[in-house]
Amino acid sequence: MLRRTIVRLLLAFALLPLASSRANLKLPSFFSDHMVVQREKPVAVWGWAGENAKVTVALAGAKAVATADAEGKWKASLPAQKAGGPHTLVVSDGAQTVTINDVLVGDVWICSGQSNMAFPVSRSSDTADAATTDLPLLRAFATTAQPAPKPQDDLPGSWSAATTPAVTNWYATGFYFGRKLQRELGVPVGLLMVAWGGTPAEAWLPRGDLEKLPFAAQFIKDSDTYPERYPDILKGYEEQKVRLTEKGDAEALRKLRRPQEPEKNPSLAAVQYNNRIAPFVGFPVRGAIWYQGEANAGGVRATQYGDLMSGLIRSWRGLWKDDFPFGVVQLTAYKAAVPEPVQAGSAWAALREQQVRIARTVPGAGLAVIIDHGEADDIHPKSKTAVGERLAAWALHEAYGRTGVVPCGPLYKAMKKEGGAIRVAFDHAAGLRTEGDGVKALAVAGADRVFKAAAGRIEGDGLVVSSPEVADPVAVRYGWADNPPCNLFNGAGMAASPFRTDDWPLDEVVNPRPAR
Repeated sequence: MLRRTIVRLLLAFALLPLASSRANLKLPSFFSDHMVVQREKPVAVWGWAGENAKVTVALAGAKAVATADAEGKWKASLPAQKAGGPHTLVVSDGAQTVTINDVLVGDVWICSGQSNMAFPVSRSSDTADAATTDLPLLRAFATTAQPAPKPQDDLPGSWSAATTPAVTNWYATGFYFGRKLQRELGVPVGLLMVAWGGTPAEAWLPRGDLEKLPFAAQFIKDSDTYPERYPDILKGYEEQKVRLTEKGDAEALRKLRRPQEPEKNPSLAAVQYNNRIAPFVGFPVRGAIWYQGEANAGGVRATQYGDLMSGLIRSWRGLWKDDFPFGVVQLTAYKAAVPEPVQAGSAWAALREQQVRIARTVPGAGLAVIIDHGEADDIHPKSKTAVGERLAAWALHEAYGRTGVVPCGPLYKAMKKEGGAIRVAFDHAAGLRTEGDGVKALAVAGADRVFKAAAGRIEGDGLVVSSPEVADPVAVRYGWADNPPCNLFNGAGMAASPFRTDDWPLDEVVNPRPAR
């Protein structure tokens, strides 16, 4: 009898830490000091507590009560607030209290994508300008969350304000975007910095929504089989490393990358959604900005990008139950320039076209054209001010209704044959002009589909294009290359997007690459 009693007591003591941890009042990491909550939308607050615990949430004079379920989860909703602060968010279950200080109410934007979004202010060519910033109403949440096989309900991270020196570690594009909005709107702005370098768009969709896209089946299969393929992939890497070492090819060795271990691979299906997006679902936001595409600009995947990103936008909006604005940064110029007027097999040109399609066909989506800010030998152009500020111009127009703000550079609208020339019409082309003499990067083709270099004459807000080598032109292309010398702008100083007027099959449609 005594022995059974001792065993029971030991078991009870052993279970105390588990029971205590479940009972601890806890919130996700982004409910923390210096946070920004979305204005003019109900303020959602959630976390964990003991089973059936009554949790009281208070902010700016408003209160709400929630009851924890059997798993200890609870969620409260406070009335929408006007922009302002700082406030104190107080959460209590009667036994414990969590106090979150310096809470602002303003506009929250998701900043996601790959390395050009994650590119920090400290590496930007505009660092000196940013380093002098003292904008306490501009905040950012940074995380070190790792890839996850299943959706997560929390992630490590913290908020900071745009004051020296913290801002140098922020995403440069997000910073310049947020700075422009904060100065123009005069309200607090919060940035959720959740990008990861080198990741394809497929990594950012929930698994279930990715599976709804038929063309993603191969990517999903490659992701699922990656663990079993990894030993062979690693062996191939080691053999290549030996070959390059024996050849003395230092440059190729520098570029050679060791394959990621399966549990650490950031580029598999859904793993970025799981760790960097899923925890925020339900946290009200004003919108999202997206700087990605380089990892998808290969083979047939480039021409699928419009459907893929439309699916991603639809998915995120569905999860938030909010058709929030979604701004896309178009791929810039990159790699060696080619002498031909149209570069055969340019997957970058094809993907840019898909990004225009997103802006044209998805309600509330927009485009920042940055074809004039590329670097031939660097996939990470250092000037990010124009990127962020062009995104901000789109947001001011689309999300905030400032019709006087030009949202984008000229986008191809329509064409009309006029004898031996083609007249091209654009949207957002008021004040159409060039930088330098003549319009560069133009080409026309006849029915034979052979493109020849062409000249363009600006007439009003349109362009008349012709070539002495093509007597009867039927198609125009502008900037159709990896690194085209584009120089067409509107009066607001925004670059025109590369375009084509034809719908001919693209010759870069090849077999897709497997997940790596």
